[in-house]
Amino acid sequence: MVIDYLTENPWIETLFERYAEKEVSPFSYSFDRKDFIAKPPQVQVSQEPFVPFNRKPMKINYLEKEQRNQSLGMAGEELVYEFEKYRLKKPGREKLARQVEWITRKEGDGAGFDILSKEPGGNNKYIEVKTTRLGKETPFYFTKNELDFSLKNRHAYHLYRLFDFDLKPRMFIKQGDFSHICLSTPMVYEGYF
Repeated sequence: MVIDYLTENPWIETLFERYAEKEVSPFSYSFDRKDFIAKPPQVQVSQEPFVPFNRKPMKINYLEKEQRNQSLGMAGEELVYEFEKYRLKKPGREKLARQVEWITRKEGDGAGFDILSKEPGGNNKYIEVKTTRLGKETPFYFTKNELDFSLKNRHAYHLYRLFDFDLKPRMFIKQGDFSHICLSTPMVYEGYF
């Protein structure tokens, strides 16, 4: 019924498309706000009931498109980059703050993480940033490369999930590999011979 309604009302798709592709400009932000860091949502295993239905073709996954919005992703990464420098400078770790690197800006995408930061003791901290203008529980997408890197570096790997990015950006942080910090569903497969 939902798909039929959307098919009969194409203006709704136009709204989704505008939302998913909206340009996001970087902005300055105060990290001293007490509610900037939020508690991560609990991982909840639930059994969805099986409902058979005739599948109709869908044009676009707007949730995925919103996450692939480059200006949104870059604005989120920039905010985390500045936050990490702030986090290290605040207790007097300026030398470590100068070592924070924005890997995707410096080297490009494909490293398996976005920001290379430091722990207060000097150990590497690999940060994957996922940004949405939607709420905290909004699903996100990650690649096999990001999964593999998180598995190899699980003790130093962190997901920084930014949400409500348009209104009042906040984030939560989860440490570990993707197989332990969230539930996931394979969406795309590679076929080969």
